Amino acid sequence: MNLIAFSRGDRGWIAINNEDSAIHRTFATGLRGGTYCDIIHSDDIEGPCTGHTVTVDSNGHATVTVPARDSVAFDRADLVRAGH
Repeated sequence: MNLIAFSRGDRGWIAINNEDSAIHRTFATGLRGGTYCDIIHSDDIEGPCTGHTVTVDSNGHATVTVPARDSVAFDRADLVRAGH
């Protein structure tokens, strides 16, 4: 598998997929629970989220589909909605 994912603790997370097909997996993100804007696929990082969102559970895990030859990324500033 040609996929790498890493977090910066509670500051941010990214996954980069260099495969020819999408990869669907659960990752430990290090971030608190909530819904985050995927800044790779959002048109405007200064305004409202216009792209995909990623839900992080209360344990800091997110189930994400990383598209082929693409990436998914968010940081704590991209929190759209806090978790319960």
